[in-house]
Amino acid sequence: MIKTIAIILSFTMVFLVMGCSNTMDAPKTTMNNDMMRHKTAGNVTSHAITADEIGKEVVCPVMKVPCTVDMNTPALEYKSKVYYFCCNNCPNMFMADPDKYAAQSEVKAHFISDAEIGKEVRCTVMGGTFRVEKETPALEYKGKVYYFCCYDCPKKFIENPEKYAAK
Repeated sequence: MIKTIAIILSFTMVFLVMGCSNTMDAPKTTMNNDMMRHKTAGNVTSHAITADEIGKEVVCPVMKVPCTVDMNTPALEYKSKVYYFCCNNCPNMFMADPDKYAAQSEVKAHFISDAEIGKEVRCTVMGGTFRVEKETPALEYKGKVYYFCCYDCPKKFIENPEKYAAK
C-alpha cells in the first residue's frame, strides 16, 4: 500500500514539474507583451486576443484539451495561423517544435455520417479492416478522413499524423 502511494505521488510530482500547468480551478495569468516578446522565436510571434476571438471554442495544440478564449488566453501566430493555449507553459513547448504542433493542429474531428455507416475501411494505425459504425473514431487531416478501430489509435495518429497519413 505504501509503495502504491509513493508511486502515485512520484508520478504526480513528475507531471507537475514537467507537464502543463493547466488546472481546472487555477486562473490563467496574463502573458503580457513584454513576456511574449522575450519568448517568441523564428517565425513564431505573439498574438493579442481581439474582442472577436473572446468566447471562441478551441483546442490547445500542445495538451489537446478544449479551451474557451478569453482576454488572458495565451496565443501565438505561426505561418499566418493563430494557435491558442490552455496555460502559459504550452506556448513554450509549442515554440520548441512549432512544426510538430502545427501539423498536429491540422487534425480535426470527423463525425460519422449516415452514408459512411457500413462502409468497409482500414484502421489507419493498426491496419485491420472493419465496418464503420456511428461510434467509429475518425479524424480529418489535410482534407482526408482517417478511420480508427479503437479510441487509442486516434491519439497515436495525432502524435505523428504524417507518419500514418503516408500509409
